[in-house]
Amino acid sequence: DIPALYIPQQLSRLDQLRFVVASLKLTRLPPRCMKCGGELKEIPKHTVATEAPPLAFRSCDRFWLCQSCSKLLWHGTHWHKIEVALAEYGLPDARQQ
Repeated sequence: DIPALYIPQQLSRLDQLRFVVASLKLTRLPPRCMKCGGELKEIPKHTVATEAPPLAFRSCDRFWLCQSCSKLLWHGTHWHKIEVALAEYGLPDARQQ
C-alpha cells in the first residue's frame, strides 16, 4: 500500500511540509553529497590540506568525501543553514534527539 494523505490547503507551505513530515513520521537520513547524492565518508583532515579552501581548512576539523563523485564537503555556514531549515521543517538532526 502506498500511503495517501490529505494536506489542508489553508496551511502555509511550511506548515503543509511540517504536516506531511509529522503525519508520515518521516525521519532524516544521513547526509548525502549535494552534487550527486552519493554516500559520504569522513576522511582525516590532514589528507585534504591541498584540496580544501584555506579558510575551510583552518576553521573546520571534519571533512567528508563523496564516494561517487569525489566532491569534498565540510561543515561550513551552508551546512548550518541547512540544519536550521530542516529543524524548522520538523526534521531535527537525529543525533540531537
